[in-house]
Amino acid sequence: MRTVFLAEDHALVRAGLRSLLLGETGLTVVGEADDGLSAVSFLETHAADVVLLEAALPRLNGAEVIVHALKSNPAARFLAYSKFPDEALIVRVMQAGAAGFLSPRAGREELREAIDSVLAGRVHLSPDISSGLVRSLADGTSAKPVGLDRLTKRERQVLQLLAEGLPTRDAARELGISEKTVESHRQRVLQKLELSGIVELTHFAIRQGIARL
Repeated sequence: MRTVFLAEDHALVRAGLRSLLLGETGLTVVGEADDGLSAVSFLETHAADVVLLEAALPRLNGAEVIVHALKSNPAARFLAYSKFPDEALIVRVMQAGAAGFLSPRAGREELREAIDSVLAGRVHLSPDISSGLVRSLADGTSAKPVGLDRLTKRERQVLQLLAEGLPTRDAARELGISEKTVESHRQRVLQKLELSGIVELTHFAIRQGIARL
C-alpha cells in the first residue's frame, strides 16, 4: 500500500481528491493539511510516499513546503497542481523539487497515471503544461522568480504572510517571532526587491505565484 498526503486549502476540493484516491487500488491517504505550515508540520513527523499539494497554498506556498519537507522526507515524491497555474508558479515548484505538475484539466485517469509515474522515479507534466513550457524555453521567455533569490527563507515567509493580508502581529505569531522582527524583515524585503510599500509587495507576490487574490 502506497501512502498519499494531501495539502489543499479548499475543503470541498480536498474531499473530492480524498474520495478519488481512496477509490484507487493500492493507495491510502495518511493525512491532510489546509495550509503550508500545517503540511510542513505533519511531514516533519510522518512519512508519505507521495505528497499531492496545491502549489499556491496559504501561509507557506507549495515551493516552500517542498523545500522544507524534503529535509525530513527525502524519499517523498511531490506532485503539485493549481487551479490557476501560471508559468512562474510551475517553474518555481519544479525547481523546488516537485516530481510533477498537473493541469486543472487533469482527470481521475491522469491523476493515477501521474502518481504511478512519480513513484516510478519519472517526471509527470500534464500535456498542456508541458507544451507551454517547451515553447517558452524554446523562445527564451521561460519565467523566473525575479528577485526571490535575494531573499532569505524567513524573508520569503514574511513576504507571503504579509501579501496574504496578515497584520504584523498575526504574522509574528504564525512564525514564532516578535513584531519588531517581522517589521525588520519587511523593510529588508522592500529594499531588496526595490518596492515602495505593502501594495507593491502584494502585487509582486501575486505575480510571482507566492500569494493569491
